[in-house]
Amino acid sequence: MRITMTSDDLPLIRMASAPDPIWELLLSVQRLRDGVPASRHGAWRERVRREAAGRGDLLGRVRRVLMPLLPRSGAIPDFLTPDGQAGAGVDDRIEAGAELRSLLRDYHACAIRPYWNEVRSSVDGDRLLRARSFLDGGIHGHLRGYAPFMRWEPPVLRVPGDTDRCVRLEGSGLFLLPSHFCGRTTHLCRRPGAPAVLVYPAARAAASPGAGNGALARVVGTTRAAILVAAETAATAGELGRRAGVSGPTVSHHLSALRGCGLLRSFQHGPVVLHIRTPAGSALVGPAAAVAPTSGG
Repeated sequence: MRITMTSDDLPLIRMASAPDPIWELLLSVQRLRDGVPASRHGAWRERVRREAAGRGDLLGRVRRVLMPLLPRSGAIPDFLTPDGQAGAGVDDRIEAGAELRSLLRDYHACAIRPYWNEVRSSVDGDRLLRARSFLDGGIHGHLRGYAPFMRWEPPVLRVPGDTDRCVRLEGSGLFLLPSHFCGRTTHLCRRPGAPAVLVYPAARAAASPGAGNGALARVVGTTRAAILVAAETAATAGELGRRAGVSGPTVSHHLSALRGCGLLRSFQHGPVVLHIRTPAGSALVGPAAAVAPTSGG
């Protein structure tokens, strides 16, 4: 798919500040149907199938109703897809019939809500990666930073899609939405009078400290090692907690300890406090903190 932009579109490129609950729900149904155990979402898939087995006929309802609506390839029905506007929750945006509404709520409670911190962490990590590309190279650097998954060949952004098509934005702008559950293809949603919404797979984070940086975990502990890895770029305590899987009060205690021994620095940025590794902290983390682009699935 080729998305052609004008000079009016480039200043209108925006990025989502958080994952979209409806897109994550819809795309997770496609991942639930996938059959590759070793894929990125393999462990999640097995946990959800086990959980759904204890919730009556939930898995059967998903297979009979949701999976036919969400094909492996091709467009997702417009009445299911959100318009990219922030602030609406799951209950506010599910409007397509009583049975479907009930099924989506039940499925969300089983497959999305318990894993929301993981979803948020995935999207937060992608945002940090894209922010660095923008700071280093402006909007062109940002768009080039999606390579090799997407290729920026001004004025065209080439993205993997289910169809060979050319889309001209013509001044409408582009809303970029990273998704934890998006697979190997992107999804483009256009509505009159609104920016085009491009849903793409969030970059895949490196292995956790327990698997990829065991020496660091043995020195400072698994939780503090996870926080140090997550603090490669400035982030709030809440963002670091989500990535490391740590509660708010607990992450504050660990941040204080890491700051006290010179591995972390905290500073005020407007109304929020941001935390980032010091050079000493980065030296301890080493190359295990790299972020690799996702291959989907």
